[in-house]
Amino acid sequence: MILAEEKLNEISKHVSTAFKDDEVISDDEFALVVTHFDDFLPKKEIARTKSNVKILKRIRKVFSVKK
Repeated sequence: MILAEEKLNEISKHVSTAFKDDEVISDDEFALVVTHFDDFLPKKEIARTKSNVKILKRIRKVFSVKK
């Protein structure tokens, strides 16, 4: 999850920098943000899936539920 949060922070930093430059995002800046965002989404989904698996394992253990 930390990697996904770091990636989201990096995206936010790029957007902030782009607006500070001249309040207009250039094509290169936009492409950079989109590239990072496209990288972020799968990482976020993987983190969410791993978290859900851990929660399900804990529930099964507490309630002694077999697969």
